[in-house]
Amino acid sequence: MKRSTAISLYAHAEEVAQIYSDPNRKKNHREEVFDLVACTPTSDNVAGIILRHTPRDNVTKPKLALSVCILVNGKWFDFFPSTDHILGLEGIRGIYQEVERRNFSQNFE
Repeated sequence: MKRSTAISLYAHAEEVAQIYSDPNRKKNHREEVFDLVACTPTSDNVAGIILRHTPRDNVTKPKLALSVCILVNGKWFDFFPSTDHILGLEGIRGIYQEVERRNFSQNFE
């Protein structure tokens, strides 16, 4: 990952933590606070960010959350995947390989 991309990823990750920590955010019933734990790039344009979320009620134990970040046309997009998302995305690799296999011969026609 290029330095400039890494810097923009880190800034985005901090922004995600800030947005989700807003006590007035819709669906933030427990007024959770999110702290950035780590950014882990998986390619030049994709990364996982790990956030620790702590409810302000001091009753529920802090847990970790994963946000998947994808860079598209210079803008980061993120979502918190479910197990189903992760399993479904694993299948995309095989589809992508098949598309590349079929397109390869087009280079010689």
